[in-house]
Amino acid sequence: MLLLALSTGCSSPQAPSDIKIDGVLTSAKSNLFLVEGGEFWLGDVENESGVLFNPISDVNKPPKLAEIESFSILKTEVTWGEFVAFLQDVGRVDDYTIPIRDFVAW
Repeated sequence: MLLLALSTGCSSPQAPSDIKIDGVLTSAKSNLFLVEGGEFWLGDVENESGVLFNPISDVNKPPKLAEIESFSILKTEVTWGEFVAFLQDVGRVDDYTIPIRDFVAW
C-alpha cells in the first residue's frame, strides 16, 4: 500500500499525452479571473484625517501613483499533477521530482 502511495506521487520523465495537456489547459482557462488594471497610491498614504499611518518614522517617503495593466490569474492553486504535466511537456520533470527507485531506497 505504501509503495502504491509513493509511486503515485512520483513522476516519469515521459512527455504527457496531448489529451492530458488539453485537459490541463482547459482546466486552467476555465479558472482564470481577470484583474482589471488601474492606478493606485503605493506607499504610506494618509488616512482620512490627513495623518500618516506611520507618523513615528521620519524616513517615510511620499507615496507614488502606480499603474498596472490588466492581467489574468488562476482562481485556485496549480495542482501538483498540472505542474508535473507542464514539467514533462517542457522536459524538466527530473529537475523537480525524485525517481521512485531513489525514493524507495530511503
